[in-house]
Amino acid sequence: MRSYVITVVIVTLLAGGSFWSNHYISSSTEELVKAIDQVEEQIYNQDWDKAKSQLQQLKQDWDVTKNVWSVLVTHQEIDTIDIGLKRLGEYVQFKSPILAEGELSALRLLFDHISDTEAFNLKNVF
Repeated sequence: MRSYVITVVIVTLLAGGSFWSNHYISSSTEELVKAIDQVEEQIYNQDWDKAKSQLQQLKQDWDVTKNVWSVLVTHQEIDTIDIGLKRLGEYVQFKSPILAEGELSALRLLFDHISDTEAFNLKNVF
């Protein structure tokens, strides 16, 4: 009887942790994509100073999120996002809207990809 209780507690903790991590990744992805959209809007409007400040805010949000994601997501994907944000910063600094838009699209795709691959569904289980 005691071993059943221990087993149920362990399975409950694992399932709860899985659902929490899935929720955290989904909600943080949503927030980061909103920040990307704000940067994109400023670039579209050619307001480079606002784009720089919003990019700084995006980088700060990413640094906070990255600390938790480093436990939940592969480091290669985190490194790819870091590289993309660095590139985006250079494109904004040199006021290159075409390259900045391309990098924003790539970052949006990366965040969505991570959210999709970490989601709990049958495709990811099997």
